Amino acid sequence: MSSNQHPIDAAMEKGIKDGVFPGASLLVGKGEKTLWNKVYGWAQIEGTVSQSKKRPVEPSTLFDIASLTKPIATATLFMPAISEKKCALNDPLEKYFPKACQKGITLRSLLNHTSGLPAWKPYYEEILALAPGWATEDKAKDWLVEKILVEPQEAPAGDKVIYSDLGYILLGSILEQIYGKTLDLLFAQKVAGPLNLQNTFFNPLGHHREAYDNNPEHFAATESCPWRKKILSGEVMDDHAWLMGGIAGHAGLFSTAADIRKWIVSLSRFAGKSFDVFCFVPKKRNLDEPFFALGFDTPSTESSSGRHFSPNSVGHLGYSGCSFWWDLDKGIYVILLTNRVHPSRENRQIRHFRPDIHNIVMESLGLA
Repeated sequence: MSSNQHPIDAAMEKGIKDGVFPGASLLVGKGEKTLWNKVYGWAQIEGTVSQSKKRPVEPSTLFDIASLTKPIATATLFMPAISEKKCALNDPLEKYFPKACQKGITLRSLLNHTSGLPAWKPYYEEILALAPGWATEDKAKDWLVEKILVEPQEAPAGDKVIYSDLGYILLGSILEQIYGKTLDLLFAQKVAGPLNLQNTFFNPLGHHREAYDNNPEHFAATESCPWRKKILSGEVMDDHAWLMGGIAGHAGLFSTAADIRKWIVSLSRFAGKSFDVFCFVPKKRNLDEPFFALGFDTPSTESSSGRHFSPNSVGHLGYSGCSFWWDLDKGIYVILLTNRVHPSRENRQIRHFRPDIHNIVMESLGLA
């Protein structure tokens, strides 16, 4: 680090040098004000036409934000659905899926990961072996939902937190039942349009995204997929989301840091009274135990948000290396988008990097 280099720049560049991620976008704000907004490194380092020509991250580069889909799409769509009384948080799962074998599951327990459903199951391996021609078709989506509905609970509903992709796949399907539209259209019409999120959407290389010319170079590349046999760029990495046509309640969104900032600063106005319900964090809770608000993670003792975010904060992590943390007391938010899975999802160094960069951000910008 040179004497003139800002600590944030030094930390981000060291992250690239150490192989934490090839590239990143980092945005820090407080209320309506943006305090930091820079991009770093490479959108793609392998699988380019010319291996000698890496693709740099640009401010417009779109990232696969993976599980950030849960709060930004799924939970956000449930906010107006609840306000409009199209559904209720205490609705039982059987209201939407009469054949569900699980007991005691409600919309609330799905949203806050207390349904007792397992975190994940490798269904995609079974479906690819069973019927590879189903991939990205509605048959695969229906088959996945049916598999989840007979999956035994690992704990009684309400007993413990088990972070579950399976629960959010069901929530996405429930939204589609409630509104009679696919999740991508719902998000575009009810969230992205009203909040002016021009670069946040599902299935970006699909036919409805003509603005991107089916060009994968608009995106940060993710993994070298062993069964799709290519470097993924502009195509959702999550195996089950891909089998569902790139449109799912647990993963599938692509976005930019600038758009996620728009969502954060607009969410309370957009959601109205539902915002306080969905983002409620108890003042007295055991920080050694995980706690999810409705669609949002909250800080724990060893939180990826570091040591300076208040307990009254919400956020989320994405498997691809993306995250946001938002301190509801201070109005401060940190959005970190990376492609840590490029070219391999086995790279997990970001677990140690995340708390460090949040501490550096808060301390160096005088926000601690």
